Amino acid sequence: MSNGASDETIAAYAAELLDLEADGEAVQSAKKDVYENARETYGKKFARSLKRAVALHRMDADKRTEAEEVDAEAERMLAVIRAPRATRAREIIEEFDPETGEVLTSSTAARKDVPNVETDTFPADHTHPQVVRQELGGRDAVTAGTQAPPVEADAPHYEAAE
Repeated sequence: MSNGASDETIAAYAAELLDLEADGEAVQSAKKDVYENARETYGKKFARSLKRAVALHRMDADKRTEAEEVDAEAERMLAVIRAPRATRAREIIEEFDPETGEVLTSSTAARKDVPNVETDTFPADHTHPQVVRQELGGRDAVTAGTQAPPVEADAPHYEAAE
């Protein structure tokens, strides 16, 4: 394939590119020496900060603004990650007596709509999971090969009195 360029022209372009590569390697080596000197004189943090500042300086204004916004958002996220938090969220939920609508205190709150499987007796078709497990000898409905019957639409439900 002939492109019309003479051998001398091709050799001249190649020599210029090879010189630039050599110059680039020399520049990279010189930059490395400057950063090493800064690190030895002022410490690693200083050298890293200097490198970051030079990189920001080379960016155009839009990219620099974006980089600063990303850094600010990363700092905010870091604060969220490091913030102390409770191991489990808890809130006080007022419980109501389903018959009287009276607010029960946490120390006397005993839900009458949830059976106590240790003291209460239940009909055979009761669907409370603890009862089903108790009736199956400690196995749940899946491992026993059965399922608890569905809750009927006319099953009693309770609403808080106003």
